[in-house]
Amino acid sequence: MSSPSGVSVSPDCISQFNSLKFERTLKYIIYKLSVEHKEIVVEESSTDPEWKNFQNKLIAAKSSHNGKESVGPRYAVYDFQYERGECTRYRSSSSAYVGKQREILRGV
Repeated sequence: MSSPSGVSVSPDCISQFNSLKFERTLKYIIYKLSVEHKEIVVEESSTDPEWKNFQNKLIAAKSSHNGKESVGPRYAVYDFQYERGECTRYRSSSSAYVGKQREILRGV
């Protein structure tokens, strides 16, 4: 699958998203742009239910561009579980994270 920008989505992204959404086997998935800037790939997926651990993973993300390491942009899906009345409900939330130190990539 490819977008008008030419960046494709790896099949593993779709497979893991389906595991999170339909099978509820994962708690979150963190995606990133590949080193070649041509594909969205899974950086990490986890069953860890701790929100703070998920947050820390996003904040600590690093990327390399032209030999420089900086805070890396990430895309993530987190599966929230909550109670409403006597029912357990689930909501998946998507987010994009770009740290405040992120340089704009030019010519990519």
